[in-house]
Amino acid sequence: MSLTVFRHGAIHNHLIAEDPGLSEVGAKAVTKRSLELLSLGVPVGMIVTSQLRRAIETSNIFSAVYPDASSYSSPVLNPSDQTSSLQDEVRSWVDVCRDGLLLIGHDPIVSQFVLDICGVSVEGREHWYIPTGSGVVLQPSNTPSGEHYNPVHYLGHTRALPITMASSAPSI
Repeated sequence: MSLTVFRHGAIHNHLIAEDPGLSEVGAKAVTKRSLELLSLGVPVGMIVTSQLRRAIETSNIFSAVYPDASSYSSPVLNPSDQTSSLQDEVRSWVDVCRDGLLLIGHDPIVSQFVLDICGVSVEGREHWYIPTGSGVVLQPSNTPSGEHYNPVHYLGHTRALPITMASSAPSI
């Protein structure tokens, strides 16, 4: 099952509103990325988003492209939560989702989550992140130390992961 991790689209000035929505540029970029994901043939059966407006608006755009996908919002994708609780939740979502899973959240939690489940060592982490309106498609890979994920597609302006495999990645 594929796992796509996406950072919400660009927003209106966050200094004006506490929970800003997507800007017009941000909405257009997310629309482009959602169509790109569809054209790659990446299945999405479940969309899980943070509870903040910009992530929900991003999710709504993906839902229009993937109308059969179920949608759910979760506080573990909010900016203040830790990746350990996100990993636990993703395990439960993977168990119920037979098609691809799309997570939409905020930095740094989504970037840290990808680095963790791909087993990127400490040396490769310092400058990698998922830019606004971008993401990465991951596929599971079984290794002797357990299951972890490998990147198969980068969406938007996401740079390639600095893959220096750690001795073990947390399994999902």
